[in-house]
Amino acid sequence: MILTKENAGPVDTSALIEEKIGKGNAGELLMVVPTHRRARNLKKEFISRSPHKAASGLNIETLGTLTSKLLREIKPFRLLSEASATIFIKQSSAEVKLRYFSLYKEGIPFGTLDRVKNVISEYKRQGITPEVLRLQSGKLEFSEKKKALDIVDIYEVYLKKCNALNAFETGDIYGHLNLAPLKEFVAFFRKIYPYVNLILIDGFNEFSFPEIDVIDRLTGVPNARLFLSFDYDSRNKMIFAHLDKCYSRLEELGFIKIDGKGSEAENDFRSIIRTKLFGSKQPAQKFDFRNKVVKISATDKEKEIGLIAREIKELILNEGAAPHHICVAFNMIHGYSSIIKDLFEKNGLPFNLTDRTPLDNSGPVTAVVNFLEIIENNFYIRNIFRALSSGFTDPGDFDIANLYSVSAELKIVAGRENWNSVLYDALANLDFSGDSDSDETNSRRASYKKAMNDIKALSNLLEPFNRKLTIDKFVKTLKDFIVAIKMPGKLLEAGDARESNIRAFTEFIETITEIFDLLQAEYGNEKEFPLAFYTGQIRTACGWARFNVKERSDYGVQVTSLDEIRGLNFEYLFIGGLKDGEFPTRFSPEIFFSGSFKKKASQHQTEERYRFYQSLCTWSKKLYLSYSAADRGQENVVSTFLTDFENLFEISGKNESNYEDTIYSDEDLQIYAGKNGLAGIPDPGTGLDRKAISQSLAIEKIRTGNPFGDSPFTGHLLAGGFNGESSDASPLAEKLKLFSFKQYSISQLETYAKCPFKYFSERLLGIEVIEDPTEEVDAVELGRVLHAILYEFYASVRKEKIKIAGCGDSDFREAEKLIFGIAERRIETALFKSPLTFYE
Repeated sequence: MILTKENAGPVDTSALIEEKIGKGNAGELLMVVPTHRRARNLKKEFISRSPHKAASGLNIETLGTLTSKLLREIKPFRLLSEASATIFIKQSSAEVKLRYFSLYKEGIPFGTLDRVKNVISEYKRQGITPEVLRLQSGKLEFSEKKKALDIVDIYEVYLKKCNALNAFETGDIYGHLNLAPLKEFVAFFRKIYPYVNLILIDGFNEFSFPEIDVIDRLTGVPNARLFLSFDYDSRNKMIFAHLDKCYSRLEELGFIKIDGKGSEAENDFRSIIRTKLFGSKQPAQKFDFRNKVVKISATDKEKEIGLIAREIKELILNEGAAPHHICVAFNMIHGYSSIIKDLFEKNGLPFNLTDRTPLDNSGPVTAVVNFLEIIENNFYIRNIFRALSSGFTDPGDFDIANLYSVSAELKIVAGRENWNSVLYDALANLDFSGDSDSDETNSRRASYKKAMNDIKALSNLLEPFNRKLTIDKFVKTLKDFIVAIKMPGKLLEAGDARESNIRAFTEFIETITEIFDLLQAEYGNEKEFPLAFYTGQIRTACGWARFNVKERSDYGVQVTSLDEIRGLNFEYLFIGGLKDGEFPTRFSPEIFFSGSFKKKASQHQTEERYRFYQSLCTWSKKLYLSYSAADRGQENVVSTFLTDFENLFEISGKNESNYEDTIYSDEDLQIYAGKNGLAGIPDPGTGLDRKAISQSLAIEKIRTGNPFGDSPFTGHLLAGGFNGESSDASPLAEKLKLFSFKQYSISQLETYAKCPFKYFSERLLGIEVIEDPTEEVDAVELGRVLHAILYEFYASVRKEKIKIAGCGDSDFREAEKLIFGIAERRIETALFKSPLTFYE
């Protein structure tokens, strides 16, 4: 429906847009849409429809960008990101005396803090103030009251911080803008949009009351008509019931419903789902959409994505579909992102994936944080290993494999001084050994010296952070450090992941710059903080800040969430993951909303149905609905949404059997050749190495036909080669004959008896297993310590010419004192000195 405050007949909004764009009067139109994706699409569409394919002065905004522009004219402010908001929420919770959350002695955990932040942000968006919440808390009892009062106290402190720094979230912007005098509001609107005489608001699924108040203010702009496209129908409560209050509020403010025409007129499919989907009465006869709607069923999640990829390939090859006119959408896309990347790339499909990734999942960001944690966690081996082995830095000539091996051997877990003292003692022990000039001892000595030098070099590299710093000094030091470890150059060498890594790192720099600018405004320029303060802020921010790779225009299949396709239109739409628990999601009430503000199960269910309904309105040629029967061994229940849809429509179906005999990728081609041979596969265009595949098939035939035969491909290394030639004179044969004359220890023979391959790997190839460093004393380590103690003891006994055999009590006590003195010194000063064990 279309809502407006003016008495108008039927309105064709598409014709109004065409009139403005076609005549080159784009500056007279203001479009307000729900998402940045929709805004980008409209800009491309308007430019393509403009005279000479060029346009200037396009006014396409989201409600957030529109209100931000208006408020900036009234008062200066900073737009608060989610990451910065979480930092301030964390600070606010630390400044209040908690009741409900007092059980958390070390502060509210990140997951709980995240939920508290979401609740407070939603309170702001809905225009619910701390005063209103405090009044409502008086009606609550016991733990509910304590919880509500904690939220109110945190909210109040957080609000004061935001106002003091003029750092606002979307809800704050609405509040300040609605408090401005209308005359001032209109004047600044005209300053930004001097020529606008038509305002169209389209594609939204719901408005908060502050958002409605902003829209109502826009109707007060003189000489500007406003039309609001609002998808609501009171006849179908199963889909639209949650919008009743919103619609009533618009009516109270004087908005009236008028008829739409042109593109606003509904097609048959949309009219059916709008009035009949999820209805209690089944139609006498289902509507026949078998040519336009397809259900894809798969055995598991990977197969589901694989079938979608194959169907898309058929659409492109057989029906000439342009990839960017195809969309694949999920209600919970994060569970499918990695599978989509793998299978779409394997099938050669170009795609735009808009799943937002947290910064703490990014390799370059993790590498930087791990470097800082080396100082914070006092040279913890895992921080060292992750920082130096990330591949995104080049801090110098470090041998990380040697450091890890030495750490495991000498049981060094953490402590810079501990590294130095243990390595020093280990080098001294080598000089005490009776075999100090052997190759093994020299190799160990070189290994220990390299580790000692690497720890010293790492300490020098991180020295600037090993003191208290002011906020601006820390930011400068961090940026200088990033240059010193050559991260910018390494990011450019990152191959296929280059764009993603650069985008993540850019977001990281922008996020920490914003956060520390705000903290500097709060604490001033002179106050100094230890490194732990800065790493705490960075870790909190990285858990919240997200990034995605910039979408390429008119390129590839669009893969996104259902919320992102609101108001868009695709020729082919795939809605995946249609299983209960995922779409619709299970109702899980947010426990931190209090009293009457808690969402009810019925509201959640209606919102989920509405999201499904809106998604079904975004295709024109063909719709695909897919689900998987099982996930990680657990059987899935088909979505009730899909069941209700099938109760209304006759649709066609596809499963894995429909795609069995078709080759879609290089892997499929190779599997086909492995099963059926090369017969029937043409040479041109396949890219197959027919000679190599023929040889591989022949080898596999030897293995399976006679697994114990005399062939190198069944494990007989001295047997004839593939072409029948003898291998007796080969270097391998000569090498193996030498083992006939070797002497073998008992441990070597026992290893061979237990596992010949283990003997081959360890004794012939020299492969060593490096265990994780640990402070626990195992039997081998204890034996090494005892050996060192006894060696030093008997060396001292010979040097002092102490006779033990047949000695008297005095000599015995002297010897006893000597050996225990050596033992205490060895254990206390050398091997078990790690002051702490740091946990992941």
